[in-house]
Amino acid sequence: MPQTAIDHRGMNNVLGNVDQYPELAAIVGAIFSKVRYFSLPSGTRCQTKVMAGGACFGVDHGNRRYIEQNRNKRSDEAARARAGARIVWVIQTHDDRTRRPLSPNKWIGKIEDGIVRLR
Repeated sequence: MPQTAIDHRGMNNVLGNVDQYPELAAIVGAIFSKVRYFSLPSGTRCQTKVMAGGACFGVDHGNRRYIEQNRNKRSDEAARARAGARIVWVIQTHDDRTRRPLSPNKWIGKIEDGIVRLR
């Protein structure tokens, strides 16, 4: 049976494996291990948050939000997450230069099963 292509919603610029980015690996690891506090490789202490009405774990760090896929949604990503895929969305919440909040936030990346993709 042929496999259907996965639509990564425009996030097809593959940057490599999450393990190539130690800070990102620490964030993703903390989200999926459901720890409350964790340290980045730099020693900076961070905290995970319960988001989406308790359905997801996430981390706000720098000008970005990292949030696991909500398994309760009706989407291909949610179905893959229910089947065991580890999906984290990366959202730009603040302008990198001015640090002013963005409205609306921008979906800029996705990590799925360790593969980092950007728009």
